[in-house]
Amino acid sequence: MLNSLRAVEMLGGAKNKVLAITGQYSRAISSNRIESACCLVNDHLQTLTELYSINWKAQGDQESQTIEAILKLLEIEGCPDLFLKSITVLKPWTIYDTNLLQDRQTNIPFIFHPHPFKPSVFERLKGRMPSFPLYSRMKEIRKNLSVDLDEETKKRWRDILLINYPHKSLTNEEIRNIWKADPSVILLKESKGKFDFMEIDESKGA
Repeated sequence: MLNSLRAVEMLGGAKNKVLAITGQYSRAISSNRIESACCLVNDHLQTLTELYSINWKAQGDQESQTIEAILKLLEIEGCPDLFLKSITVLKPWTIYDTNLLQDRQTNIPFIFHPHPFKPSVFERLKGRMPSFPLYSRMKEIRKNLSVDLDEETKKRWRDILLINYPHKSLTNEEIRNIWKADPSVILLKESKGKFDFMEIDESKGA
């Protein structure tokens, strides 16, 4: 996922339920250049910035909010495009309860944090790969930025992905099954500190 709450929604993750979220939103209110009387001062700039900080956690799974619901609440406050520091997403999963001897529905939390990637990483997404629709959608949104989005949102559209380290108890197959229907996610695997794309149809383990 790209590191902006608006970006996650635009890429198809609006229905994801959020258990906790931290981040910030800032915008410049005014900026003035002031002529300096000192010959040593080349430039004197005076700015006024508005900053919102968010640190929210639901009391439990039942109190979690969807991403689209959170965006609506933030729009009321005037800070719709939150730059994320962390976000905990709940994904439904069915496990077999050995005590009850039957399947049981549960929620698994995935904690995402920002991680910078070189632009060349995105070039690895080729047409033959299952994640190509996501890459195409990203390019489409970038093309429409100058028309559809305000200046503050444009600034926050960056090639910084939100990544998570799944629970060690989950197998690669389980992780793929949990996330494969989410259009805002690319599956990755890490090898000696470097990330390679792990496509949804990949049969080998990470």
